[in-house]
Order: sequence, then C-alpha cells, then structure tokens
Amino acid sequence: MGTAQSPPLPVRSVPPGSVSSTHTQRHWGPEVSGYGTHCGSGPPAGLAGPSCEESQAVKRIIILSSLVTSAVWLVMTALAVIFVFPAVVDAQVARVRFDDVLVGADGHTQVHLGTTPTGSAVQLLNPDGTVRAQLASGGGASNPDPAAAGLNLYYPNGSNTIMVRLGTAAPLDLPAMTLRDSQGTVRYGVSLDASGNASIQILDADGTVIWSAP
Repeated sequence: MGTAQSPPLPVRSVPPGSVSSTHTQRHWGPEVSGYGTHCGSGPPAGLAGPSCEESQAVKRIIILSSLVTSAVWLVMTALAVIFVFPAVVDAQVARVRFDDVLVGADGHTQVHLGTTPTGSAVQLLNPDGTVRAQLASGGGASNPDPAAAGLNLYYPNGSNTIMVRLGTAAPLDLPAMTLRDSQGTVRYGVSLDASGNASIQILDADGTVIWSAP
C-alpha cells in the first residue's frame, strides 16, 4: 500500500516591480524634509507604533525640558551673582576696614590702619611696637565726633603719652594745638575761637595757667 503524498503548495506569483513582504520598508514616524516635518505612513497592520502626533508631542516635551533646565540654571546663576558674591566682597571689605596691619621686614607691625563707625585712623609704630604718631578722624570710641580730626605725636618711651596734638578742639571742633610734658599735662596751648581770634596759654606742671594772651 503506497504512502499518500500531499499535494504541492500553490506557487504565488509576484507581479514585476513589486516588493515582497520580507523587504517592505517600515516608516512609522514623521519624515523630515527641509525645515519642516510631515508624517509618513503608519505602521503595518497588526503592529503598534507612535503616531505622528505622539512623535511631535515627545519632541516638544524634550525641547521644553531643555529650555526649562537652561532657564533654571540662568536664574540660579543670577541669584548667586546678586546675593552671594556681594556678601563675599563685603566680608573682605569689612576685614580691611577694621583690621588692616602692615608688617615690616623684621616681622613687627609698623603701620596700623583702622576705622570706627564715625571715622578712621592711621598709626605709625617703632619696630618694638611703640606708637609714635597717629592721624585720626571721627573722635574716639567713647566720644564719637564725625567733625573731629587731629594728629598726635607720642613720646618714644612706650607710655603712649601724647607729646604734641594738632587738630580740632571740643566742643566746637575749632583748630587748636597743644604741647604736653612726659606726664601728659598740657603746658602750652594755642587755639582759634569761632570768630577766628587767636589765644595762647602757658601752664605749669599742675596745669595752672601762668600766662595767656589776650
């Protein structure tokens, strides 16, 4: 008994110029041409793929995300420039204003610069730290006076005793000059009043006026 043979499969002819299904090109997204875009054909039947609108939406989301990120960094940089950098600069200025010391070649302080809320001062020192001269304005910490200014010369014995004072005199901040002994007592003084009239005084060791003019 012979074996039954299956009938041959029919051969499907392919028309000339057509492309077989195994070589079909798939183009599911938008086609780019020049500066614009247009959508191509959708995916083959039975296969899922993004539509033209979905592809355009994704592209817009990517572009928008990039713009938002750039804008955030720009704002953060601007805030840093506005708030952080001035604070750093102000801190450096404050350091210079209130504690600026110039040191000599031997390692000792020889010039001291400083400020107060109402003025500033420059001190000249010997290498041993003795203050010899000071030019200041604005009065002292205990008696601030923005209109005050003067030059003090000190004795070289390290006692910080004023030897000569040339500057303004309280309470009217008029010009005056005084000479003091080593104990700090005023022994000679000359000044001008509000009308510009001069006066001179000579004093003894107790600070008593022994001669004056007029």
